[in-house]
Amino acid sequence: MSEIGTIQYRANLPYPKINITQPNEEYARLLMEDYCGAVSELRAVLQYTYGSFVTDGYADLKSALRNIGIVEMLHLELLSVAIIQLGGDPKFHTEDYPSESYNCDDVVYVKTVNGIILANIELESISIANYRKHIAMIDDTQVNGLLERIILDEEVHYDILNKFYVKYTLSPRPTPPQPPESNGTVG
Repeated sequence: MSEIGTIQYRANLPYPKINITQPNEEYARLLMEDYCGAVSELRAVLQYTYGSFVTDGYADLKSALRNIGIVEMLHLELLSVAIIQLGGDPKFHTEDYPSESYNCDDVVYVKTVNGIILANIELESISIANYRKHIAMIDDTQVNGLLERIILDEEVHYDILNKFYVKYTLSPRPTPPQPPESNGTVG
C-alpha cells in the first residue's frame, strides 16, 4: 500500500474462531483492560469517531478515521466474546475506573489534523504494546491467537496514520514512534 488512495483498514487475514473452553477470571480481567480500559478498543472507537466528526475539509482522512473506528468496533465485539467465554462480563467498567464506568475523558479531543493523527498514532502504539504485554501474561492459545490477530490490524492502522501524517505536514515526521516488533504470526 504505497498510496493513501486505496486503503484496506485491516490485515488481510481471517479472525480466529473464538472457542475458549476453560474459564479464567484473570485472563478475562486482562482482556477487560483491552476492551474498555484507559487505552482500549472502546476509547479507540470513540476517539476515531470524534476525529471523523471534526475533520471536514479532509475527506480522505475523515473516511479513514471512520473506517478504522469500524474495525475497532469489531475488535470490541471480538474481545466481548472472549471475555464472556472466559467467565467475565463485558460491561464498560474496569479496574481503571473502580468507582465508575468508562470515562470518556480519556478520549483525546483535539481538532487539528496533526493533533488528531498524532493522538491516534500514540493510541495505536500503546495498544500494540499492551496487547503484547497481555500475550506474555496469558497462557491460552485461543486468547493469544485473537490478540495477535488484533495486533495485525492495529499495525495497519499505525501505518495508515503515519502516511496521513506525512501527507498533511510540510515535512516527513523525523522519528515516528515505532510499535514493538511483531513476529508476523497469528496464533
